[in-house]
Order: sequence, then C-alpha cells, then structure tokens
Amino acid sequence: MKQSILGIDLGGKSNGHTAACYNMDNKLHFVRFGSSKNHHAHVVNVVLEQRIGQVFIDAPLSLPGVYKGLHGFNDFHRRSCDKELGAMSPMFLGGFTASAVELAAQLMQHGVEVKEVYPKALAKELQFKTYSRKLKREELLPLAEQTLKHVKGFGLQEIPMVLHELDALLAWVSGYRYVNGVHTLHGHPEEGLIIV
Repeated sequence: MKQSILGIDLGGKSNGHTAACYNMDNKLHFVRFGSSKNHHAHVVNVVLEQRIGQVFIDAPLSLPGVYKGLHGFNDFHRRSCDKELGAMSPMFLGGFTASAVELAAQLMQHGVEVKEVYPKALAKELQFKTYSRKLKREELLPLAEQTLKHVKGFGLQEIPMVLHELDALLAWVSGYRYVNGVHTLHGHPEEGLIIV
C-alpha cells in the first residue's frame, strides 16, 4: 500500500467521541479526538498532515434513494445497504448522518476519497465471539489481534483502549480490503454503498 488510509469511528458533532486509525511505516496508529464541536477540523488536519488519500467512515454518507427521486426506490427510512447489513436508518440517525456527510464533503474538497464502512458487519464476518458497547479494555486486545490476522505486514503502534478505537481499526481494515480488492460491496451504486 503506497498511500496511507484512515478508518474513522465518528462521534456526534457536539458530543460523542471520535476515534481514527491510520497506517504509517507499517504500523497502525490511533488518534483520539474526544468530545469536541471542532472534531471535523481536527480530522481534516490529521488527514492533511499525514497525507492520507482515502478515508473510510463508519457513518451513513447518503439518504434513501426515494429522496433523490431514483426510480424503483420507495423506502423512506432505509437504504438497500442498510437492509442487507441490518444497519440503522440514516434517517433515524438524523444529525449524525448530516455530520458525516458534512465531514465527507470537507475531506473531498481536499481531493480525499471518502467511502462508507460498517465495522459491525466486518466483526460479524471475522466471527467475533463478542461485540458490544460493554466490552472492557482487556477484551479489546484479543479482538484487535484477531482483526490483524487478516492484514499482512501491519502491527499496532498501541492497543485500542475503548470500543471506538476498535471500530476505527475495523473501519481501517475495511479500507485496506477495498484498496486490495478483497472487500464486499452492499447496496446500490446510485443510492449508496457500504464497504465491508
């Protein structure tokens, strides 16, 4: 992989914690943004400073096709990709979806490619024995190690401390799979795709 990529578990714009994972010198690094109204600016700064060309976000980046007037799309709540993967409706997530789309637009203004991922689907594919918001710190390392078995030549610079960081790692691995052509695509290209 010639260029660094970044996986991000996006928190809410005014609350919630955002975590990101990116590769540099065959090591995976975590960035913790905490709870901040300016976390979009912080994310953009990291992407530009590290010369990251592709960002993979764990958040909806489009709305159901009915809102675009796409022929054959009549679900006002969920996209095809949401139905395929059992993901939450971007409409239910409301402001969170708007925040993700806004961040994607900011990154694309700098020539960065942005794609949507769904770490929970990758965790299922990797057959995690457990995956919930209640995971303790000591439970994260085995899951991170299990995830990295599917990635050649990369090690962790540090251990994930919270689930947001494990989700960022899973988002990064989905991006790695995409870059290497071993990913799966879910949804409809005109409506919105999720990479796993």
